[in-house]
Amino acid sequence: MDAAAARNGQESEGSGTRFLPAVGLLRSYRVWISLAGLALALLGTLHLIDVLRLPALDTVDRQLQDQRARWATPVTSPDVVIVDIDEASLAAIGRWTWPRQTLADLVRRVVDDGGARVLAFDVLFAEPSPGEDAQLAQAIRDRPVVLGYYFSSDEGGRRSGALPDAVWPAGVLPELGLRVLAWDGYGANLPDLVSASAGSGFFNAHVDTDGVVRSIPLLAALDDQLYESLAVVTLRLATGGGPLRLRDDALHIGQDLRIPLQQDLTARVPFAGATGPAAGRIRYLSAVDVLAGRVEADVFRDRIVLVGASAQGIGDRRATPVGRATPGVEVHATLIAGALAGEIVSQPMRAPVAMALVTLLFGSLAALWMPRLSASGILSLLGVLLFALFAGSATAFARHGWVLPIAAPLCTLLLLGIVNLAVGHFIEGRARRAVIELFGQYVSPELVRRMARRPQDYPIESQNRRLTILFADVRGFTRIAESMEPQALREYLNRFLTRMTEVVHRHGGTVDKYMGDAIMAFWGAPVDDPRQEDNAVAAALEMQRAVLVLNDEFERRGWPLLAIGVGINSGTARVGDMGSQLRRTYTAIGDAVNLAARLESLTKRFNLPVLVGEATALQVTRVALEALGESDVPGRTERVRVYCPRVFMRHGLAVRSGDTPVVTTQS
Repeated sequence: MDAAAARNGQESEGSGTRFLPAVGLLRSYRVWISLAGLALALLGTLHLIDVLRLPALDTVDRQLQDQRARWATPVTSPDVVIVDIDEASLAAIGRWTWPRQTLADLVRRVVDDGGARVLAFDVLFAEPSPGEDAQLAQAIRDRPVVLGYYFSSDEGGRRSGALPDAVWPAGVLPELGLRVLAWDGYGANLPDLVSASAGSGFFNAHVDTDGVVRSIPLLAALDDQLYESLAVVTLRLATGGGPLRLRDDALHIGQDLRIPLQQDLTARVPFAGATGPAAGRIRYLSAVDVLAGRVEADVFRDRIVLVGASAQGIGDRRATPVGRATPGVEVHATLIAGALAGEIVSQPMRAPVAMALVTLLFGSLAALWMPRLSASGILSLLGVLLFALFAGSATAFARHGWVLPIAAPLCTLLLLGIVNLAVGHFIEGRARRAVIELFGQYVSPELVRRMARRPQDYPIESQNRRLTILFADVRGFTRIAESMEPQALREYLNRFLTRMTEVVHRHGGTVDKYMGDAIMAFWGAPVDDPRQEDNAVAAALEMQRAVLVLNDEFERRGWPLLAIGVGINSGTARVGDMGSQLRRTYTAIGDAVNLAARLESLTKRFNLPVLVGEATALQVTRVALEALGESDVPGRTERVRVYCPRVFMRHGLAVRSGDTPVVTTQS
């Protein structure tokens, strides 16, 4: 035993280990995942402040907003009606374009007979009809009739027809922090019709990169001049023809009407539910029914009426968030109806900066904390942050009509959650397997399962810790070995070491190693044990009882009887994964370990089965100990105080079950 103790006292720590990478990686990956998460949050932030555009995030934002529009319940507008040039109208009246007289009749029925507040045409009268244009011009003169035209940039700047007067020079926009959609060509109405009308507006829609119309420009630029859209002219006439003003991120029409603007002077169309005549948001009337007098005149009373086409081949169809083929006239009608009802939502111009801060804050929080959490903790934190994000977005939309760009923080959080769950699962799996492989041979299965659940909490690199060390050695083993056959001796030792290991595990100890006929164990690592001294002494007492049971078995088999000596000591030791580059083991070394081995040797001198060092004895509360005085210890200059469980002072060293000692407890 002295040689073993001497070998134990030599510390040798190599640089390689097969267990340290897995558990070390579990701790180091937190740093890398946190840095990657911060970088991800920074990317989202740069996207929102327009430094680095990430089209995928724009797509996510659009899809989220489209889904909200599809879920919304449409409310029938009482202010807007569509006179539809539909298939039935073409079948009854003939193909487009219709005679100017027919259109003049339509104007009179809607405006004169019906009393419409404004009649707007979402159709173009670009081709002259000799002898008839004057009839239509006469019909719309001095009536609230608005004509539509279009801007273009794909025809080499081609221009036709007459434009209305511009409303502003385009140079005022940079001063307001705004930008405008600009074109270099147009297709407008005949000059006589333009001069006779109450106004003209362009009916271009803004098509996003995915081909979907979600907004309409309210103002557009041509030759450094700003022109009104069809919707703006119609609303201006419907509200009394007041002035236009740009103020507070909105276009103000007259005294009371306010339309929230986006930075490019577009307004979001408040789509909801579905589109088309059957959807119910805007009332559709067939043009042929109006012309034939089958529609009550009061239907148009004090309403805004738009004339447009849904018939295949002549009407423009648009992909919108709520339909793949929404009639273009309905897009304008929906915007007009939403403006009158105060339902226009917008993305405030400062929203990207605000959401950039949210992305940075939430992303940093998730990046720094998620790697430290278990899978359930990651999901909980992710749920809380996503709830806060969606709740804030929903509140801003419901109370203020703000559409916030949440894709950047949303995708940042989701990616961080997925990466942390995936990487954590992979690395924790490796660390868990390493812990099971390493500690499965040292501690009880119950402790291994507990350690495997959080392997990062049980470091295996060597460190100084307070331990209680136990050495147990068979008395007279040389004599026993000489009297037994090798195979029988192997089984003899196996039965002894197995039973001793079971005792150590039952009391929460760690089996360090087997040294021939001896066993070394300790308490306090890798799992903390605040009652390590009591548990070690209790294990020593149970070892003696286990020997008695074994001896009954050995006696029946004709084998020599066992007697063991146990030494216990406490103190600071170096514990962890140690050894050479070729072979490593989880062990404890240090003076406290050496003294425990020496105390086991002293059991022969004192002729007692268990001896306890003073550092242990001072902490034991469950077993009565007897002080034996001071004793010399081989290899040490100072004498040490030695204790023994009081039960052995009465009974001595028993070797048969009839002499079982009784454990007493201090009061």
